[in-house]
Amino acid sequence: ITLLQSIAANQRDYDGYQALEPLIKDCTYRMFHDLAPSYYALHQYDASEFYGNLGLLADAAILIKEANTFLMDTYGEDLLLKLMYHHYDAKLSYRLEDFYSCVENCLEANRLWTLLGDFSHKDHPFLTMLYANLNQIDRLGIMNLILLSSTYGKLNNCEPGIEILNNLKTIDITDFYIQSAIDLNLAELYSRTSNFNAAMELIRPYQNANYDNYPDLAACIDTIQFLMYYRVGLQNQAIHLLKERMPLSQTISKDYLKIHRYNLALVLAEQKNYKESLSLSFGLGEKGFSLQMALYLELQQWDKIQAAYSKVCKYYLNEIQNIFLHYNEELVFQHLEALEYHLSLCMGAFIECSNAGSESTIPAGDLYDFCLNIKGISLEGSYLIRHYPDPTSIKNRGLYRLKDLQKNLSEDTLLLDYCILKTLNASYYGVFLVSRNDVICLKLNKEEEINTLISKYRTYLSMPAVYHERSISPDDVTTLEMKLRRSLILPIKKFLNNYRHLIIAPAGELFHLPFELLTLSHGKELGQSYDISYINMGRELAFHPPSKAISQKLETLIIGNPSNQSLPSLPFAEIEAEIVGKQLGSPVYLGKDANYEIIIERSPNLGLLHIATHGIYPTPNTSSFPYKMNGRKRCSNYIMEECGLLLAEDYLLTADEISMLPLTYVNLCVLSACDSGLGSIENYEGSFGIRRAFFLAGCKSLLVCLWKINDLSSMLFFSCFYHELAQEDVSSLEALNRAKQILRNRTVAEWKPYLAHIQKNYNFTDLDHAFKDVLNQHDSYIPFKHPYYWAGFILIGSATKPDHILHR
Repeated sequence: ITLLQSIAANQRDYDGYQALEPLIKDCTYRMFHDLAPSYYALHQYDASEFYGNLGLLADAAILIKEANTFLMDTYGEDLLLKLMYHHYDAKLSYRLEDFYSCVENCLEANRLWTLLGDFSHKDHPFLTMLYANLNQIDRLGIMNLILLSSTYGKLNNCEPGIEILNNLKTIDITDFYIQSAIDLNLAELYSRTSNFNAAMELIRPYQNANYDNYPDLAACIDTIQFLMYYRVGLQNQAIHLLKERMPLSQTISKDYLKIHRYNLALVLAEQKNYKESLSLSFGLGEKGFSLQMALYLELQQWDKIQAAYSKVCKYYLNEIQNIFLHYNEELVFQHLEALEYHLSLCMGAFIECSNAGSESTIPAGDLYDFCLNIKGISLEGSYLIRHYPDPTSIKNRGLYRLKDLQKNLSEDTLLLDYCILKTLNASYYGVFLVSRNDVICLKLNKEEEINTLISKYRTYLSMPAVYHERSISPDDVTTLEMKLRRSLILPIKKFLNNYRHLIIAPAGELFHLPFELLTLSHGKELGQSYDISYINMGRELAFHPPSKAISQKLETLIIGNPSNQSLPSLPFAEIEAEIVGKQLGSPVYLGKDANYEIIIERSPNLGLLHIATHGIYPTPNTSSFPYKMNGRKRCSNYIMEECGLLLAEDYLLTADEISMLPLTYVNLCVLSACDSGLGSIENYEGSFGIRRAFFLAGCKSLLVCLWKINDLSSMLFFSCFYHELAQEDVSSLEALNRAKQILRNRTVAEWKPYLAHIQKNYNFTDLDHAFKDVLNQHDSYIPFKHPYYWAGFILIGSATKPDHILHR
């Protein structure tokens, strides 16, 4: 009877399987008597797989729950029984595409497997039978690891899955099913990482599999071959492969059928066969939503986009909520990189529909509700797990709405929340202009064009004036500024009236652009008409960490010129720190005292933090670094482990370590460090680097620099900044703007008394040489007029009032 039921399961014969179910139950009770319910519970686990294969996931879930409940009630918290439950629940989660839950279940099942020992002494005959079947236990453990590896691939974290499967290949396995599962899953992970040679070598022994006898095996091989053809540009071969297989689709499981349909639809869309691609996309269910939206856009079927808007938003927002429900920092980044593409396709279609001028429009407020929740998912998740000790807080996180943000905007403040909009053929920047009472959405120029302009403009901004003529002429600068103005300012200019403060929430390479320099008209800069500050994402204005009581007065920590053997000493950073210390009446930590230990010791009670040191940010071509990595293995895929601030004894305080510091009370953190505002950009996930780290640590506001800074000018800049901050009722943003104006307008004659004061009070042998370029100029000369010296300093976060910073 069991064999007949297995045949029915393989043939996906629901009626035949169900007809045998009463006989299975009857035989079980006649054979095992009092133990029958226990053995039948094992059968329920097996039956759950059959229902799962048919897509009857609710029925499968009921069987798993019933089996686990009975076995736990009967035998208690037995390790092997718990292992079985987590493994079968993991399989169900995989079919539900709840991959985070699947990983959690697989890891727990593997932990339990490693704890199992020799339990042959079990008194109960049922448990004795289970534990005696060592081959079956090992098979269960291995299949669980294969499932875990496959799930890692679904979350675009292929490396750990590849490592697990390669370790399994070293085991002598005679089970053909297990061996083929290892080979094919490993081949899929290799193909996802474009290692097609390794993938093809693994599937070669199975290429004779056919759709008559092994439909899923053949479908799996086709999927890997398709991916190889597609990635190397052999689109016609990819289409031929899948079109040849489509008539056989009835023999393929639903999972592989969806994969085939999606792959074929994607290639057809790229070849502009939009209608044919669209017809295939309807067989994909919710997974086809983003492709459908992109195809509707190309076909200008605005009414279809509008009609689908609500259910598309619901699907993706539910997926995002599920990420928070099972938030895992190690897994989420690469998964979101793939999700970001689908979200961008949807946003592109929605905003085009809204701006199409037809009756089928989507209100800007509704669009922003969607955008508000799809940016910075990993940033918020990582923030919440650091600041909410109760794990249920992050699980209970709700969706944000426009009204949650608007109530925290003043009447004179406008938020510019940027996003990336994709179509099947191009990518654009978009922006939401959010005020206390209104929201407007606009589509801007192509992402590639704006990014090219930003890159060229940064070349001009981030070099001392002496090098400008070699890299970019004044005419080129004028042209760049004009093009940036047309791309970023003219579309929004008419909406800027009646506002004084602009808050920028960037996307893409806009994170690396100082908006203050963009011109409104006739050379007038945006920063001359508006106070400009930055945030990482719009909903920062709507969420706050839980309040914590502090038992003592907040402190100030000032660090300057840590001693090291790897990089040059920074005498001006040391002078800067001493000047700031005198202005604030706080002790200063220099040289060997500017170390990791002092930061760890002082972090919990800090209200203000000022660090003047080397900022380390690796370029894409960097193969090694001149500092010690603190004994840790270099992680090439995780920029947060590679950038940071250099402390005494060559200690690199990485962005990852910074993110773990308890800086909840820090109202202002000032980083007088090169490249402290740079980051690796993921469009919807923001900037991965030092600025992200201090936000995660809890800092309310952060002052950073977008490029390598000049030692002398930065020392003068921060002297001016703290002097202005000490004035009555001046915020950190106002002090920043005043310091910039001083630096860009003050003449040599005006600087001379202050430079003479520094020469007199600070004994550094290279001061005279450093001042020479300034003091040898005519008294009317403005030495720091160029934006290189001051425009890179930006404020991220709240513009805090001095009483909250200086604690006076």
